Amino acid sequence: KTLRNNNSSRFGRWTEVHFDSHIRICGARIENYLLEKQRVVHQAKGERNFHAFYQLCAFPEVASAFALSSPDQFRYLKNSGCTVVPGIDDARDFREMDEAFDNLGFIQEEKAWCYEICASVLHMSNISFESDGEGSRIDELGSHGLHYAAHFLKVDPEKLALSFTERSIEVRGDVTKALNTKAQAIAAVDALAKAAYDHMFDWLVGRINYAVSGATTNTFIGVLDIFGFEIFEKNHFEQLCINYTNEKLQQHFNRHTFQEEESVYRSEAIEFQHIDFIDNQPVVDLIEKKPYGLMPLLDEEVKIPRGSDTTWIGKCKQHNSDHPSLVSGPGGNPNRFVVKHYAGQVGYDCGGFVATNKDNLFRDLYDVMSSSQAPITKAVFPPKDNNPRRISTLGEKFRRALLDL
Repeated sequence: KTLRNNNSSRFGRWTEVHFDSHIRICGARIENYLLEKQRVVHQAKGERNFHAFYQLCAFPEVASAFALSSPDQFRYLKNSGCTVVPGIDDARDFREMDEAFDNLGFIQEEKAWCYEICASVLHMSNISFESDGEGSRIDELGSHGLHYAAHFLKVDPEKLALSFTERSIEVRGDVTKALNTKAQAIAAVDALAKAAYDHMFDWLVGRINYAVSGATTNTFIGVLDIFGFEIFEKNHFEQLCINYTNEKLQQHFNRHTFQEEESVYRSEAIEFQHIDFIDNQPVVDLIEKKPYGLMPLLDEEVKIPRGSDTTWIGKCKQHNSDHPSLVSGPGGNPNRFVVKHYAGQVGYDCGGFVATNKDNLFRDLYDVMSSSQAPITKAVFPPKDNNPRRISTLGEKFRRALLDL
């Protein structure tokens, strides 16, 4: 639930419905883009998290099986001040969701795994910490959440606890342990919760595609349901990706509606009145063109030692100082930049860009998930490549998906 819509997708989606030679539906396929993972751990006042969490809590037998209680007992659900929405029956919606799993041919183990991941995310939200010298430790209240989170993730609770309060740092092959402060430990919990839900969501889309695949033909109806242009009071990495998407879609529209159609008219000697349109190629180049576009420079910043938001935006401004689509932040704010998009100017706060683009759990957290006794969890958290130059950033993954689209 958002402030504008009680049933907002919070991810982009391209859906193909395929037809056979008799124009009968014979299969379908879904591609998903940029799930709003941040919503798992934080929502604006008056908004809700993803519906599934409330549905699990609303169905008594299921809530009992996963040690869940009222939504207002979980940090990830209660902090927005909205757990109940008039017109939404979470218990009824759970029954419909559960039946949909069955209709799509999910086996019980697959369905249970999805519910276990959602339950583990909610229990993670109740893991709390207290300071312990220079580090932190899980307090008595938080041990309850740790127990159930580890149980439903099917991982060792002691290893899970350590992965929240410590992190491994590798320098030239030497690994040392660093203590996490209370704030860092909470951030580690949030990072794991987002990653667990995100990996489950990608798996779920793939599993649904398997269920509805049928025959793939050249006759299909494609529907694009994707985020519109966004301008908020504070705009971050996600907004840059979303607005970049809209720039590319606008460019695609311009090319096919104006440029290519006009070339056909000319080749057939058809008279027409030229239509002037805004060519947004300069702003697209600013964002994506190698080597000095905003995204390529951000990808490089992820892969170098001590890369930071400050050095990234400094490089962006240095290499694009004369670019007409890039403006310094108001008042000379060094941590803010403005992009002149086709739909208007948007000011971005560079804080968190590098960390978000890295899209990376601390290695300790990732390894705990890889060691899970749940086969699907092990599959969606496969062994990692240790070479930092081969790390695929969120921006790279997103641009590849957008190119495919």
